[in-house]
Amino acid sequence: MDRHYNYKQLVQRIIKNEHDEQKKVTKIFSWTYHNIKKQPENLPVIDDHVWHIIVRRYGVIDQSCDVFATLCNYAGIDAFFCDVSAKDKDKKIVLSFARVHNRWYVFDPYNGVYFINTAGELADISAVKKGYCRLEYLGVPKKAVLDYRIYFDNMPDPKDVGLKRERIQSPFKRLIYELRK
Repeated sequence: MDRHYNYKQLVQRIIKNEHDEQKKVTKIFSWTYHNIKKQPENLPVIDDHVWHIIVRRYGVIDQSCDVFATLCNYAGIDAFFCDVSAKDKDKKIVLSFARVHNRWYVFDPYNGVYFINTAGELADISAVKKGYCRLEYLGVPKKAVLDYRIYFDNMPDPKDVGLKRERIQSPFKRLIYELRK
């Protein structure tokens, strides 16, 4: 229960009184990128709970994605993260997905990367899969850290994802999940 209320308070501090879903997501994305630093190489990876990643303020790629998705869910935005394989299935990356106005959008909170369409708006997953997008970075424009294009074909179909940990962090959702299980 303590973590539940801490999540709620943190999300409220991040989004303030924002009601627009897209602005909520972008505020949470920005907060995650700027506050969850990259794991120092000399420290062991600790994978115990999302809240502890937030408290420590550092993590590896999937932990950053987990924080973003969990905070989105606490803001009332359906979100998840998952591994996405390259075309040749030889490489994998972890990306986050958030549903805004019934359309799914792709984020890389670890690297501060998101995708925009030709109109300069967030590109939904179908536009990204077709390559009708370009990378956008939080902060100063950077050189691409990854060639995201090799992963486009294997992005998930969000309706097939099901309930994942980041989607059932609240006690009520966890109870429903456990009862169904």
